[in-house]
Amino acid sequence: MKRLIQILSQKWFISTIGIMALIVVIWFGGPFLGLGDSQPLSSPFNRLLAIIFVVIVWSFNNLRQRFKATQANSAMIDNLIAKPFSSTKETPEINEEVVLLQERFEEAVKHLKNTSLQNKLFGKQYLYELPWYMIIGPPGSGKTTMLENSGLKFPLKEFKLDNKISGVGGTRNCDWWFTDDAVLLDTAGRYTTQDSDAEADGKAWLGFLKLLQKQRPRRPLNGIIIAISAQDILTNTQQERDLHAHTIRQRTQELYKQLGVRIPIYFLLTKLDLISGFMEFYDDLDKEQRSQVWGITFPQDTAQQQTDVLQQFNGEFDALINSLNSRQLWRMYQERDQSRRVLINSFPQQMANVKPLIDDFLGKIFAPSRYEQPALLRGIYLTSGTQEGSPIDRVMNSFAGSLGMNSNSLPSYQGQSRNYFINRIFKDIIFKESEIAGANVRYEKQRLWLERAAYAGTMGATLAIILAWTTGFTRSEIQMSSLADSITNYNEIINNLRPNPGLNEISNALDAAKEMRLIYDNEEDVSSWHFGMGTYQNYQLKDAANDAYHRIQQQLLLPQIKQNLETELVNINQEPEKLRRLLSVYLMLGTPESLDPKTFKPWILNNWKRRLADQPDTQSHLSTHLDELLSAEIKPQKLNQRLMDKTQRIVCKIPLYKQVYARLQQQAEDNISVYNLSRFSKKVKNIFISKKPDSPDANVPGFYTYDGYHDIFVKEGIRTTQLTIVENKRICQDNQASLDKINPERLLLKVKARYYDDYIDQWNNFISTIALTKIRNLNGAINILNTLSGRDSPLDKLVRSIAEQTILERAKLKGLLDNFELGKKLTKPTNPVELAFLPIHKLLQNRDEQPAEIENINEELNDLYAYITEIAEASDQTTAAFEAAVARMTQSKKDAIRKLRSKARRLPSPVAEIIESAATQSWGTVLDSARSYINMVWRSSVLRDYKASLENRYPVFNKGRQQTALIDFGRFFGASGSIDNFINTYLNPFIDKRRWRLRSIDGRNLGLSSEAMAQIQRANRIKKMYFQDGGQQPAVRFRLKPIYLDAKVKRFLLELNDQQTSYQHGPTRTVQFEWPSIENNNQVRLIFERFGAGRLSIVKEGPWAWFELLDASNMRQSRSADKIQVTFSTAGLKARYQIQASSVNNPFSNRELTKFRCPTRL
Repeated sequence: MKRLIQILSQKWFISTIGIMALIVVIWFGGPFLGLGDSQPLSSPFNRLLAIIFVVIVWSFNNLRQRFKATQANSAMIDNLIAKPFSSTKETPEINEEVVLLQERFEEAVKHLKNTSLQNKLFGKQYLYELPWYMIIGPPGSGKTTMLENSGLKFPLKEFKLDNKISGVGGTRNCDWWFTDDAVLLDTAGRYTTQDSDAEADGKAWLGFLKLLQKQRPRRPLNGIIIAISAQDILTNTQQERDLHAHTIRQRTQELYKQLGVRIPIYFLLTKLDLISGFMEFYDDLDKEQRSQVWGITFPQDTAQQQTDVLQQFNGEFDALINSLNSRQLWRMYQERDQSRRVLINSFPQQMANVKPLIDDFLGKIFAPSRYEQPALLRGIYLTSGTQEGSPIDRVMNSFAGSLGMNSNSLPSYQGQSRNYFINRIFKDIIFKESEIAGANVRYEKQRLWLERAAYAGTMGATLAIILAWTTGFTRSEIQMSSLADSITNYNEIINNLRPNPGLNEISNALDAAKEMRLIYDNEEDVSSWHFGMGTYQNYQLKDAANDAYHRIQQQLLLPQIKQNLETELVNINQEPEKLRRLLSVYLMLGTPESLDPKTFKPWILNNWKRRLADQPDTQSHLSTHLDELLSAEIKPQKLNQRLMDKTQRIVCKIPLYKQVYARLQQQAEDNISVYNLSRFSKKVKNIFISKKPDSPDANVPGFYTYDGYHDIFVKEGIRTTQLTIVENKRICQDNQASLDKINPERLLLKVKARYYDDYIDQWNNFISTIALTKIRNLNGAINILNTLSGRDSPLDKLVRSIAEQTILERAKLKGLLDNFELGKKLTKPTNPVELAFLPIHKLLQNRDEQPAEIENINEELNDLYAYITEIAEASDQTTAAFEAAVARMTQSKKDAIRKLRSKARRLPSPVAEIIESAATQSWGTVLDSARSYINMVWRSSVLRDYKASLENRYPVFNKGRQQTALIDFGRFFGASGSIDNFINTYLNPFIDKRRWRLRSIDGRNLGLSSEAMAQIQRANRIKKMYFQDGGQQPAVRFRLKPIYLDAKVKRFLLELNDQQTSYQHGPTRTVQFEWPSIENNNQVRLIFERFGAGRLSIVKEGPWAWFELLDASNMRQSRSADKIQVTFSTAGLKARYQIQASSVNNPFSNRELTKFRCPTRL
């Protein structure tokens, strides 16, 4: 499976599959490809030529790429063996050595120059194409041993040369390792050598790095391998380790800086066998297990940030120690040699002791600095090549040192040398990541996916073409099948048509015919990708469907239209002007070249609208078919001559001036827009409204505007008159003689007279509908008055606009509006229109160096604006409005409102109505605000007192359980009480107390509700009834006279506080009473003394006891308003008395108190 994937991923394989797919498309799809009417690939010979051409182009491109790779490889090697920089300080012996190295290097690369270093399933790579790696580390760090035991293939062995070749020129003091998988350059010589001529050596090295940049611009190096031995880490002093770290960091940054890319770094800790216990711990591993990788590989995203990498090291290394600890027990169990078991047991601790040294060493190399490019550390790996030297026991050395003893060195390893954890590092880790150098990981992933997408796109395009052809062919088949079904449906409808089909039948037939056309009339489908591949060949069917549709229009729709017009001509004999216009439409059918769609179509649509009023869908379909008919060539129709003659006779009876006038009206309707308030700015439109609710935007037809007069009446008047005369001569043969005598100019004068009359009527009607918008409050009044009186006054604009439309002479108009001399001394009007609207024109006229009247109007509007603004911006707006309203009601001074209303009486419409409305509505907002103030006072005084002392109490509430205290009753209803004081203080200026009505000024009053006025009047009557002495102490005087006593009663006694009266059968006596009495003991008692049966009594207590007793008794009104009869009864015994009040304001007969309710607002 792996082998198959390698084959499928090769570029040559993908390219071959692509070219083969293209050949298949050309051979099998070529016959279906069309360019217009031609099919260039229909013949096999032409397809074969196309295939040969494609193969030649493909082969040439492959050869070009191979040649380019060979040239690049040769250039790379030639530059490597170029003559090195010479040094004047070199000795003859050194020069001889350099020459020898040069010869050896040239011999090695000569074999590589034209040799591919890799041949995996035909995938060859030249030297410059292989990954290149730089190895940094001190001499003796085990690099050579590591590479020789890495399992890599060294092609120079085939030529009996060493695997390691010493470099020359720029790579002098370096060793080259050429493998089938990569090129490795060991810089150990540069690591330690201090040249006698450092300048020459530096130039050569920089030259080599520039060569890498030139030949390998994207990735000069694929990685940096840092090799350091465990011996250096364990035995060197801190200063020596820091020196190594500094040197490695310097070499790394040198590469970063010179090559300009960020290269991944792989840190290899070699000679791990020198750590005590290593060999014993891993002695049980077989060859396969020893070839695995032991170390830490950081995630690519984390590796981008060195700080994160260094932070992760400790945790990852601890994980390695844990894995050793988990294996430790098993190895000790396996081992029988006691001394080896001791070493195995201590090995995890030995490794743990190395951790701080490695951590410190890595920190010195890779710690981030703001002055250096951050390094890209990809991993840390532990290896062992050949086992030489004595292992180092840091645990025992540390223990011995703490005791002041000398530690004994361990014996060297005596067994067969084996390599540990080397074999897979290069192939499985380092070489597999050769593409991440010098680029962002995310970018590389995106680039990889783009390459994949490109390959997939090629295959997709091939599949898309095949799919397009298949889809196009299928769509064509579907269209032809749909066409067959539509033809069947169409024939069925046509065969079932009646001899004289109606509009519904005709519409259905046209829909069926159009359905055939629409199958091929969808331009989007025809131009879409699956029709653009040369497979669409249904143009002839499309043309046939179009012909069928237009034919059925001519055969069915056009005759029906002609018949409808003839029917309408017969039915409108009583409308001569409409008949004349309809006749002209009918005549268009006889001479289609004169047919005007703008005139023709509206008549037809209106006819269908009347005939198919309940069928909007049919109307819509027929309208679409009519548009199609008018856009095509129409055949002349045979017209009804008799009907034409009859209609012409009727038309000939229409007065010529009416015909001319109607034609001019129609021309204006078609060409001149109507005049309405919408033509003003938005500000003006918001200020003025129409009085007609059914016509919110009243207008004047365009014919009766300045443009209508000049562009239609003046320019077209004489021509239209002459044309009308000529048309009548053609139609009205019997009137030929009289028509010859008609003078067009005189006829036009008659038309003009009517035009002027209508012009005046239209503008008078328009002016009469203009009104000022509704003002809702003081702030609204300020806004509107500010706008009206401002520099850009809408009122000024309105007046000027009316003048522009009603002064028909251009010179006069310009003079008036521009304040020229002609405008200052307005000449006498020359036509009725100017005369009719002269009062409006004069508003713009300057007289004797005085400003125009419209400016005076604006000043007085400004006075009103100031008056309203003063009220609105007062510290207490409602109080100010109340005081202003009182001042106007008392007419204490002449104010801005009265002045403006007086001004309005001398002005013409619509200015008079507008400013009078501004004044009146402003006055209304003042009253509204004053009413708000009065309501506020009402709620805080009268309503508050009412709720506190009278609400839900007797006698105002007849069923109240508690009685109102007399002092509270007096304070509310009495003279100068709550309600009396309120009326006198706040309502007197606004109320006519004689009739108890609201007083009005300028048609506006305070706007109190009728219910509120009724309650205020009722409170006044209550005051008269219950406070007969004035003041706030209730005082009611009345007389009691017995009328009847039950025969069973010997004597009847009535006691009211300290007052009493009695009656026993005999003469009657009237007794004077007063409520409340002086003693005011708040008790009423009735006593019935029966003959020999004792007494029966009724007792009521409280200040309103007398009235409660009356409410509980039977009262009957007498004819006189001041008298009532009351019947007291108990246990079947009755006594009837007459109560006579001291005035007609009778508190006993009038139930004003129980009807009184204090309103929450007035």
